[in-house]
Amino acid sequence: MTFDDGPHKIFTPQILDILKDSGVSVSFFVCGKNVERHPEIAKRIVREGHLIGNHTYSHSKFLVFSGLLAGEIKKTNEIIEKTTGVKTKFFRPPWGIVNPLLKRYIKNLNFGLVLWDIDAKDWEKPPADIIAKRILEGAKPNYIILLHDGEKIEEVTDRSQTVLALPKIIKGFKELGFVFKTLDERE
Repeated sequence: MTFDDGPHKIFTPQILDILKDSGVSVSFFVCGKNVERHPEIAKRIVREGHLIGNHTYSHSKFLVFSGLLAGEIKKTNEIIEKTTGVKTKFFRPPWGIVNPLLKRYIKNLNFGLVLWDIDAKDWEKPPADIIAKRILEGAKPNYIILLHDGEKIEEVTDRSQTVLALPKIIKGFKELGFVFKTLDERE
């Protein structure tokens, strides 16, 4: 399971509380700007055993579509390392948009380029039951699930339905016999 766009001051701590109570580790793809805003939350992500990955600095649509992300990736790597002490080796492009130039750059960094298998579309802000249903209906071993703890680099958003869906998702996966792993633990 993965979360994009955080850390967010309200929703990431709530998600971390649920994960901790459930004994589940996941992967967070953070925006550098949000790590600068909320360094203590980024530190908590790492401290509690979750993987932290790069999701660019600003989640800029212009930079994504132009393919000019090298500076954003480098800057975010530096922010993550300075803040958490972690040298991340995973990158997820905003909106999953990848061009050949970006693929080559990521490969040269020796990074894992991470997309997803199931998008809960929680960014549409549907009710929690819909989010959980979308994930659990498509679940298969080793699938990567996309959820969001933030919304780009916006401070004002509502991820409350994602937070409410999370215990249902975890319970459902455990009932199916699935085990949660961070991306670096996958086979």
